[in-house]
Amino acid sequence: MSEHKTSLHQVSRHKATGGITFVVKCCEEHEHSVHIQNPGLYSQEELERRVAWEKEEAVRRHTSHLAAEEFLKRLAAN
Repeated sequence: MSEHKTSLHQVSRHKATGGITFVVKCCEEHEHSVHIQNPGLYSQEELERRVAWEKEEAVRRHTSHLAAEEFLKRLAAN
């Protein structure tokens, strides 16, 4: 898997906390949950930067997960 693809899912507003939650998926298999408290306090540009960072974080976590999985498979093969 050379290029990771991210997408947003399950965007929902939480009345009790005043926040918004969503899930970032990487390659449709690794999920990363996000909560933004008081999203109305941020400009659209700030929210775009936050979403971009969360997508990058999902790719980092997925890449790390895949590397750990391969490492453990190698250990198990020995």
